[in-house]
Amino acid sequence: MEWCLVDDTFYIVQSREITTLFPIPDATDSENHVYVSVGHQQMMTDPMKPLGLSFWQMTTPRPMAVAGGRLFVDITQELASPERRNVMVNATKRIQDGQRIRVNGTEGYIEIL
Repeated sequence: MEWCLVDDTFYIVQSREITTLFPIPDATDSENHVYVSVGHQQMMTDPMKPLGLSFWQMTTPRPMAVAGGRLFVDITQELASPERRNVMVNATKRIQDGQRIRVNGTEGYIEIL
């Protein structure tokens, strides 16, 4: 969408519909899923090379899906559980840039190191 400001008034001068969407992982079932981009959490917004994708998938205990050269984690189950959802939402409010954390998904808590 393009806009301009004239005499303290905003005007839309051009808009068009979205013609492409970024690829997301293929689901293994017909249910709705919520995916989080692993790279974007790390401030790595560019696609990874195949070796990097393989390395991450081999060294991380949690299954990760690939789409568009990027890794994604399915957080559907965490958001479906009220307790786990609260942990995820509250953690994003308390964690400061650059802080190290430990996530315990089994017991449902995040520890700031």
